[in-house]
Amino acid sequence: MNDPTVLLFLKAPVPGRVKTRLAADIGDEAAVAVYRQLAEQQIHQIPSNWRLRILFDPPRAEEEMKDWLGETHEFHPQRPGDLGGRLRAGVEQAFSGGADQVFCIGADCPCLHTENFLKARRMLQSDADVVVIPAEDGGFVLLGMKKPDLSLFDDIPWSQPNTLDVTLKRAEALNLTVDLLPPCFDIDTLTDLKRAIHSGYLTLPKNINTGVCT
Repeated sequence: MNDPTVLLFLKAPVPGRVKTRLAADIGDEAAVAVYRQLAEQQIHQIPSNWRLRILFDPPRAEEEMKDWLGETHEFHPQRPGDLGGRLRAGVEQAFSGGADQVFCIGADCPCLHTENFLKARRMLQSDADVVVIPAEDGGFVLLGMKKPDLSLFDDIPWSQPNTLDVTLKRAEALNLTVDLLPPCFDIDTLTDLKRAIHSGYLTLPKNINTGVCT
């Protein structure tokens, strides 16, 4: 059995392009610093023997991404289109490359830890075709699959309060068995950032000035 493949969807850390809702309260530079820290912490939580593919946007940002995160991992540009198309393309590529389990994540969830990945893997090794960690805002912070049922990503209302509900209904229509892990929150706003820091999920270097007292 091959080790699982994790697809980490990232944007280049450019002011004005990442964490824009958070930036409205703490400024573009601080928001970029938070985004960098979230991504770095997330990579650290992925089991070390798993395959990591970083799917980045924009396509021309490969050297910038490698300068930031090193060249240990695989880097692939995200395909054009909406999130569903990007997920579909990434999952298809991973399974075509020999993966037997594929996990899709972003870098917005500070409480997505190693144990979450290991539990999700065990669920796929058991009866589940798909495993999901819901996001508290109605989406999901992790979606894992053990076969490339790519229609799961078609015609989903992305970044909406009903994203997860529609995805689960689509899985049911495809006769896929879905297991859920407890929901997590992601960081989009200053309130989310305060929650992450005060709960101990996110530790920011002292040179990152967000105005949040620690």
